[in-house]
Amino acid sequence: MPLGLAILFIVSALVLIALQAYMIVRLTMRPPRRTEGVAIAQGWPIDPEALGVAYEDWSIDDDLDTWLITGGDPTGPTVILSHGWADSRIGSLGWVPVIQPRVANLILYDLRGHGDNPHPYSTLGRDEPADLQRIIDAVNQRLDTPPIVLLGVSLGVGIAVQTALNNPDIRGVIADSSFLIQPNASGRIVARMGLPRWPATPLAWLYMR
Repeated sequence: MPLGLAILFIVSALVLIALQAYMIVRLTMRPPRRTEGVAIAQGWPIDPEALGVAYEDWSIDDDLDTWLITGGDPTGPTVILSHGWADSRIGSLGWVPVIQPRVANLILYDLRGHGDNPHPYSTLGRDEPADLQRIIDAVNQRLDTPPIVLLGVSLGVGIAVQTALNNPDIRGVIADSSFLIQPNASGRIVARMGLPRWPATPLAWLYMR
């Protein structure tokens, strides 16, 4: 193979790998937002009222909009639900019929870069525990320190567990659909795109770390 052709092949391969790594970073940190418009288009409920439960729009520090749902058991805990990647509090509404009758309060919110959260991108668990802690602090101030249980789904599991470490306000953590390490999640995203995982996925995670 002529040297010039070999160099062109190598450069083209490197450019393709870089583009794929960029796609992985962008899709992972800026997932599709599941908003009210998406819910309307799909025929999903858009808020707790559509499920027949009492709730309040509760804004914390002007950048954390939550739904404070009144539970069916005043003696139960307050559950704060952290959803998974590419989901939102709208997607979390599916949990309401199961949880609401058994708790005093249920709080749904959007993670960074998801739903209607004003932050432009997800930090994949780096800054999200601080947001969850702000919700916990607000709950303790407003609801007279009820027992708090964190429910995490997928990405939300790591956020819930990290927040609960050495936090005496947390009575328990419920983990649903967790994954071992973050690159495994990106690997599944890449597989859905029909692209090879190596070497772009490790490069993307090196950048994101």
